Amino acid sequence: PKKHTNIENIQKEIIIKLLNKDNIINNLQNERKLVVVLDNYSVHKANLVIQACEILNIKLIHLPPHSPHLNPIEQVWKSIKKYMAYYLFDTIKFMEELFEKEFYRIVNRDSYYKNWISKFIMVN
Repeated sequence: PKKHTNIENIQKEIIIKLLNKDNIINNLQNERKLVVVLDNYSVHKANLVIQACEILNIKLIHLPPHSPHLNPIEQVWKSIKKYMAYYLFDTIKFMEELFEKEFYRIVNRDSYYKNWISKFIMVN
């Protein structure tokens, strides 16, 4: 286990060194900041993730604990499950195609974003 941890640490250092180049940082600082909303899964708060996001000009917003109602993807899953409950699937391929079609139908609607943003802003 100790050896595995050392390898992981070396890999993390390499990732940060590769990202932490002046030309990458300068180019990304001129871009609009990307905002990513996350739940509180421990991996989302790992130092590597935080460092990489700082370098890549990404702002992380962690939702409050136990608040799936604020997590937009949870609402998407809920809608997809409800939609797909009416189907019998002959093949996995059909299930995947139906899932993908419904997923993009939901997330590509303007109302999806507007409703979520207004809900999130009201809470914060």
